[in-house]
Amino acid sequence: MDKKIISAQLSGRTIAVSDIHGHLDLFEQLLDKVHYSVQDNLIIIGDYVEKGEQILETIHRMQDLALCQNVYILNGNCEWAVLDMVYHSFHLKHYLNNVSYSIFHEVFRKHRIDYRQHEESTLKILAQLLLKEELVFIESCAVMLKTKEYIFVHAGIEDRLDFENSSLSSLLEQRYFMNGQHPLAQCVVVGHLPAANYHLYHIDNRIIIDENKRMISIDGGVGVKIVCQLNALIINQGYQTQYVRPFKRATIRKAYYPGICHHHKVTWPHYEVDVLKRQTEFSLCQKVYNKEKLSIKNEFLYLKNDQWYCKDDYIDYHVSVEVNDVVDVIDIYGQYAYIIKDHEVGWILKDCLMNM
Repeated sequence: MDKKIISAQLSGRTIAVSDIHGHLDLFEQLLDKVHYSVQDNLIIIGDYVEKGEQILETIHRMQDLALCQNVYILNGNCEWAVLDMVYHSFHLKHYLNNVSYSIFHEVFRKHRIDYRQHEESTLKILAQLLLKEELVFIESCAVMLKTKEYIFVHAGIEDRLDFENSSLSSLLEQRYFMNGQHPLAQCVVVGHLPAANYHLYHIDNRIIIDENKRMISIDGGVGVKIVCQLNALIINQGYQTQYVRPFKRATIRKAYYPGICHHHKVTWPHYEVDVLKRQTEFSLCQKVYNKEKLSIKNEFLYLKNDQWYCKDDYIDYHVSVEVNDVVDVIDIYGQYAYIIKDHEVGWILKDCLMNM
């Protein structure tokens, strides 16, 4: 992939979205929610492919949107990986065997090709032929958009005035950009690392705006985390934010008051835990990397090579709810529901939910 950098002069309302990851329905809901029109500037900050179940449909939507004058589709590390597996590395078959959803799974399934019956070299040729237009489109996209006031890039820039000379790896896959700094007058808007990763004790997917550092992080974790949302940053004489979530809404029919609770969180990349005491619903565990104890729902625990793991980001907090509150239901696990009340993630008894 070329390190293509483009510049533009933007006027009017600008909407930035990142890390759609093949979730076209959520993306369309988000566009509706922000009342997107062709007069708006729309910037997709990479990772529109992989991880979701609508990858081909999503990339075709990107192709259509790119025909509009005020739309800028940027590439992220997932687009880079797709091109690398097709044209350079020899990891395609390994990748197919180890992920559930990819653009390759979709196109091979569409053409009734069993990838397990073919050699790596054959799969690469087939992918090049069957995804010819999609690959050309990905290759045509830039990795950075520069304006007078903003830099839009998937993962971040290096801390240097000649930021255009940042390595492609830095632009597309560096981690924890928001914890660093940069010397530019412009504000740098990124996706890539879910915003929830910056919170030590809460699961919070909202956009992070740090005006002092001139940094904004907008990835809501779709396709990566169980608890997620797709975010939109709206720039129009200030900042507004909007989001959609892939969960059903439910009304509370019975109040739940768990008493005083503390937030204990398991988060990437520290998923290793020791199980201290197995119990019916929640087991007492201890995080390996810092020895902090917490209760983990049994459905979130799994054993691999004699080591216990928590399967995803997790919070052990129990949420207080009142009758007629409306919540997002992430899922039901045993006698408990994992929910989001406003932006507070945690547990309640499932009997508190109406019609669940």
